[in-house]
Amino acid sequence: MPKNPYKPKHQVKARMIPIRVSQEDSEWLEEASKKFGVPISHLMREGARSYVKRLERKGEPTRKESKYGSS
Repeated sequence: MPKNPYKPKHQVKARMIPIRVSQEDSEWLEEASKKFGVPISHLMREGARSYVKRLERKGEPTRKESKYGSS
C-alpha cells in the first residue's frame, strides 16, 4: 500500500474542534460555501481571524484575565 505524499508542516491539520451552530447558521454557511467555492472550514477560519483582528483594533481584551493565574 503506497504512503501518503509528504505535506509541509503548515498544511497539516492539527485537530478538529466541534462547533455548535444553529440550523439557520449552518444553512447560511453552506450557501456561502457554495457561492464562493470554498470549504466551510475555510470560511470559519478566515472569519475568526477577521473577528480577532477587529477586536484588537478596538483595543478590547479578547478575554478577562483570571486573578488565580493560568492552569
